[in-house]
Amino acid sequence: MSGARLMARRKNFALVGVSVVAILSLAGSFYVALSLAAGIGDRMSSEPETGAAATASMIEVSATQPLGNILDLAGGIASTMSKSATKMPRVDLNVGDCVNVGAAEIQPAACGSANSRYRVAELAAGGGACPADADRSHARTLPGGVSETVCLDIDWTVGACLNLAGGGVEHVDCAAAVPGRVRVLEIRHDTTDVNVCTAGDRGVVYGERRYVVCVSSR
Repeated sequence: MSGARLMARRKNFALVGVSVVAILSLAGSFYVALSLAAGIGDRMSSEPETGAAATASMIEVSATQPLGNILDLAGGIASTMSKSATKMPRVDLNVGDCVNVGAAEIQPAACGSANSRYRVAELAAGGGACPADADRSHARTLPGGVSETVCLDIDWTVGACLNLAGGGVEHVDCAAAVPGRVRVLEIRHDTTDVNVCTAGDRGVVYGERRYVVCVSSR
């Protein structure tokens, strides 16, 4: 075989090889393209289902919730908040407790403190009357509609000082020069005689319940 013919056959084989490789490469690319297209198609067909389900779920919550129930609920919350904001809390009281009497309700206070004015002497159930010598009374209604009268005496804490000027009651500093100030020295029971006071220059007599508060105005 001549050299020219051998070279021609080699060139033909090379061309055939290149063609086969090109065809296979093209087929592979086409297959990949089909696969990608199929995958994208599957995702596009499945994603709307997921999105639709999520959207339907979200819509379902608001669409199936009756508007009247929402308004009723809001009104109920508003009413409850209004009641809790205006309702006075109940104060449990016992005989001997010290209190500050405000315009609306009795508030507990530490005996002998600046906020304390009176001490609970009795609790008269059913709106009963207080002793005639009580310094003050306070009627209130308990839960269930039960009425109660709180009978109060001045908070005569021994060792404390009180300003009694003008008919008021106020704990003050014993070192302060306040007109009407008295210092509580002792309390004597089962008597109405101020002469039983062993200290002080005055005595406050509670005749019905028979006790004397001995004070000093100096």
